Parts: sequence; C-alpha cells; structure tokens
Amino acid sequence: MRRFILASLASRRNGRTSLYCLLNQRVPLLTLYFDGHSDLRPDFRLTRNTIRNLLGQLTIPNRQGWAHDVETLVFIFWLASGTSYRVVARAFDMPRSTVCEVVHRTTDSILHLRHRVIRASI
Repeated sequence: MRRFILASLASRRNGRTSLYCLLNQRVPLLTLYFDGHSDLRPDFRLTRNTIRNLLGQLTIPNRQGWAHDVETLVFIFWLASGTSYRVVARAFDMPRSTVCEVVHRTTDSILHLRHRVIRASI
C-alpha cells in the first residue's frame, strides 16, 4: 500500500501520470486471463466466454483508474473464492480499499442489470 501512495505522490510532483493503476505483469490471476487461452474456471468459477459476456453487459463507472475487465475480474474472484478483501487485494496486488470499492460498484452495476437478465416465469 505504501508503495502505491509514494508512487502516486511522486508522480504528481513531477507532473507525470500516476503509477497507482499500473498492472503488475507478474500477478498470476491476470496472467491467466490475459494469455487468452487458459482455463479460468478453477479460480473464477466461470468460463472465459461467460466472463466476456458479463464484461459486455456490465457498465461500471471507473473511478479508480483500473481497467474495466480488471475490476470485473476482482469482483468475480472475490465472489468465487468467498474470501476477504485482504486476500483479494494480495492476489491482485492492489490496495484493500480499492478492492472494497470495486466490489461495491460492481455489485451495484449487477443489481441494475438484473431486470434485463432475470425474468420471472408466469
């Protein structure tokens, strides 16, 4: 967490773009997703195709600067693993407060989507 804050403060002083939201290329979960062919079901409990469909349906306001697909992956991993924000933050190498905010924003987006996707049978 400290390195994110220091990087952000340093970049503001120099007039450069913040380093806060740069992806860590060594995060195993992101490597699996971005390689384009690995099976995502063990970690995310969804197929790659299902995740793509979900990404296409969701409209999440991006307030943190992380990519839309990364935020969605954070939410899916949190939901699939049933673990704490701290564990998800370590798995994705991002601050715990960011994970909390991403989970809440994505949940709100899914709740708005439910009327288009879920239909009651009469």
